[in-house]
Amino acid sequence: MRLLKLIIILIFSASLWAILYFANNHTIFHFYADKMRTPLFTGFLTLGGFLLSLKTFILVKLKEDLYDLPSYKKRVLERKKLNPNLTLYGPLTRLGTFLIYCVLLSLITAVLQFSFGFLESDFAASICLALSVTTISVIFIAWWQIRVSINEWFLILKESETEDAEQ
Repeated sequence: MRLLKLIIILIFSASLWAILYFANNHTIFHFYADKMRTPLFTGFLTLGGFLLSLKTFILVKLKEDLYDLPSYKKRVLERKKLNPNLTLYGPLTRLGTFLIYCVLLSLITAVLQFSFGFLESDFAASICLALSVTTISVIFIAWWQIRVSINEWFLILKESETEDAEQ
């Protein structure tokens, strides 16, 4: 989780630096106010609500269809011999926590567009844009983690299919 926080800080810092560095003659605020503020607000507000409803579905479905499988439990017990700190629902708990952070970051980004984003300043507009880039990056990381879990699920299904075919 510390690594993830560091990645988020680096993405935000790099985005903010790039926006401020490539800005031409203090035009960021006008571009942001005219073309970006409203779509970013509605987009991130919608995304936050969508992720909140999707989070529950994803976690329940993964728990039922992956983490409760006997073959998954067997795999965790085998791996626990190498690392006693492993828990059965550890990856699911971390994914759930990360998705909550994604929802929170999406909602904060949306609110910031219509609060801090109204300050007539290139720096304020840059912060709003950098936070938007950061939030999108975090959502892609969440998507990647979900993809890894689903790949694990399919791998276990394939292994159990092979075992059933051999018997």
